[in-house]
Amino acid sequence: MDPVMASSFFAAIDMFSKEVFEQSAPVFQVDYGTRIFTVITGVQTNLISVGVHRLTQDTIDVLDSLLAEFELEWLPTSRAVELGTSFVDAYLETFGVSIMKKLSFEELSDSWVPYFTIKPDAIALIDSVIAPFIDGSRNVREIREVSGIADKAMIVETSTLWAHRVIRFRNTLSFNDFVSSRTLFLRYVQSTSKETEDLRNLHPEMVGVIPRLAGLMDGRRTVRETLAELGGSYDEREILRVMDYLLENDVIEALSPEKRRILLVKEALESALRVAEEHYQKHATDALRSVMNRSETPETLGQIRFIDGRWSVDFDFKLLEGLTHRRLMLLYGEWMKILAQFVGGLDRERLDGFIAGITQTFYHRILDRYASYDLRGFEEFSFWLEQLSADRWSQVKAIKTGSLKATGVEAVEEMVYILVTRGQVIYGPERISRICAATGIPLADIPPDFWVGWQKTESLERFLVEYAKLGNAAKLTLLILSRQLGVALPRGIFR
Repeated sequence: MDPVMASSFFAAIDMFSKEVFEQSAPVFQVDYGTRIFTVITGVQTNLISVGVHRLTQDTIDVLDSLLAEFELEWLPTSRAVELGTSFVDAYLETFGVSIMKKLSFEELSDSWVPYFTIKPDAIALIDSVIAPFIDGSRNVREIREVSGIADKAMIVETSTLWAHRVIRFRNTLSFNDFVSSRTLFLRYVQSTSKETEDLRNLHPEMVGVIPRLAGLMDGRRTVRETLAELGGSYDEREILRVMDYLLENDVIEALSPEKRRILLVKEALESALRVAEEHYQKHATDALRSVMNRSETPETLGQIRFIDGRWSVDFDFKLLEGLTHRRLMLLYGEWMKILAQFVGGLDRERLDGFIAGITQTFYHRILDRYASYDLRGFEEFSFWLEQLSADRWSQVKAIKTGSLKATGVEAVEEMVYILVTRGQVIYGPERISRICAATGIPLADIPPDFWVGWQKTESLERFLVEYAKLGNAAKLTLLILSRQLGVALPRGIFR
């Protein structure tokens, strides 16, 4: 990232935060699609964390203590540095010990294999307990065992070496990663290419495996699904070694958070097309053609195909190689728009059966393949389906939430808060108020010690059951939000 651009962006967040922060609320979060910016305010400066997950309170407390230490002990002695100065030289050497002790890797996968990124003569100069045991083949578990180092010390030592850019890791693929081939992959399935010749000399055992992977690296399969497909022919560790080699050499990629979200919407559109064909026949074809005629985005138009009288979605990610995070986020919005416009163009009289089919598809085949952060923002699709099936636009003067709070501390309450606020717009305040009254959700402010414990828990769960009765679109919303927030839905909703 360009440092001037980053500085300007964070300065804008800083200026905005000064307008909205109160002394009692020193943490400000900006959800930017696939990234969440968490701003923690200090006396003289702010600390900004960028990640794909919402920070836990424990992590926020650690960052807050680092910010306090930074302001009290390090900032008074700091000096201006030249633009382009190494981050390690300017900051990490002086303040890095505290960072590594307090904010090292939370955990290390035993299967990760660290290896040095520096020249051999420089390795001897490294002051680290584990450095002599890193040989590019031992994994984390083996290094921990042979060195005799404690778990926490192992994490701190490894984090320090990684932060100093001395080591990287192999074998980092997760079973839940979606993997896609890149353009270079084609060279590895050509028997006469230089890449294949080099591979024969370096790793001849991999040459026969790679062509078998060719049809599986489609960006739609997870590592677990690929292993299951080839498990009868190859040892799992052998397949993982090949995939790790291809990943390290930029021949394949594990989909980034931005691309995972695009994949989710593309799978939703593909499923919507198949379900719509059952309920609408030719009208479904015409509906998507109308949407395509209004679209001007080449990256989406180039991946929707009309073959043998039916529309289908191309899941190949090579078209997105080299695109910036911002462009990928915009493309996510374009795919969401196509999905919404397609559904909006379907006949309302048969819409409920269509939504029921979509909900069942998500329940049985799609949602379990995705992580909670993949679903951020996707609830807008199910809310759109709710709006279409409700067939009304409510005039809401004020949203009532009463004692409900979206603090992020209690996930069920946050979920009900979202449903109550959005539901009043979709179904009208009266209908949602009746559900709240029937389930014991107070929409008027009450003393904080009145609505607590088992009574509050039962009220929230009863609300979810009653909300599901609003229709199939409401059930899809419950599915998406529960997965997103990590809430276990009451039994019986999807019987």
